Formats: sequence, C-alpha cells, structure tokens
Amino acid sequence: MDRRHLLQAGGVSFALTAAAPLSLFNPREARALDLPFKALSSDEVKIIEALCDALVPGAREAGVAHYIDHELASPAPRLLLRFAQLRGPMAPYYHNAIAAFAASLTAQGNGAFASLSPDAQHGVIEALRTGTIKPWDTGAVAAPLFYGMMRNDGVDVVYGSAEGFKNLDIPYMPHIMPQATW
Repeated sequence: MDRRHLLQAGGVSFALTAAAPLSLFNPREARALDLPFKALSSDEVKIIEALCDALVPGAREAGVAHYIDHELASPAPRLLLRFAQLRGPMAPYYHNAIAAFAASLTAQGNGAFASLSPDAQHGVIEALRTGTIKPWDTGAVAAPLFYGMMRNDGVDVVYGSAEGFKNLDIPYMPHIMPQATW
C-alpha cells in the first residue's frame, strides 16, 4: 500500500466517523429496557430513585438512576456536581453521600427511605436540605449539597428535554435543536 492510498483510506474513515450521528443516551429507554448499572449498586439505585422521585415527581420513570449511573461511568460526567469545586472522580462523592444518607436513616430507626410515608419523607428531605439530618458522615459531601445533587439530577431527567419543556407549557428554544431527545 502506498502513501496516497493510505491517506485516502484514512480520510474516508475519518469523514465517515465525523459524519456519523452521535450516540445519545436516553435514560427513560435504559430504565424501560432494564439495562445493567455500571457504577451504582442496586441499593444505591433504590435510594436514588426513591429520593429523586420524592423531590421531582416522575424522576424514577424518567430514568434518573440510569442517567446518574451513565454519567458516573463516563470519562467526562455532565452532572451538576462537577461545578462544586470538588477534586477527582465524582463517583466516590455519590457513593459516600448515598451511604451517609442510608446510615442516617438507619441510625434514626427509619429504615429505607422508600418505605417512609410521604410526610416522613418530607421531614427527612427538609432535614437533608437544611443540613440538620443526624448523624451525617463527615467524610461525605455536606447534606445540603447531596440534596442539591439529587434534586438537580431529578430535574435534569424530568425537565431537561424538549418533552419536559412541553409538559411545562414552555416553548423549547435551543440554539441548535438536538437530533434526539437525550
């Protein structure tokens, strides 16, 4: 193979790769297909789904746990936590905060968050939001930051799309319309 042929073949390969549509992840579809999780345990998934759905109704069905898992497993996660001036990979921050949340509920004798009544869930959420939830592992991010993480991730999957804007009766006016819903 001569140099010219090699450059032509490489150029065609590059052009085809660059022109191919991006593979966009759809968390709702991932949940419907029951795709396996890469970064989260089944216990973490249960906590995320219950807490996010209590904060943002519809987050569970929108695939919030698959969204978080997908982002944590990616080399450049697009989660809001990356703007919190924390160093290193984001997965440990999620794992530690979820563990602190579960341990706090256990220490209070509450059991799993999903098993609590809506009023009890609201009380736990308020304590989480205000940082008064006790005990809270000091090795995890602060409780209000964890509250913000869960709330923002829930909002992202429920309302951060053309469909979400439509459900709010708000015109979706992106600078560039996405090729897919996610």
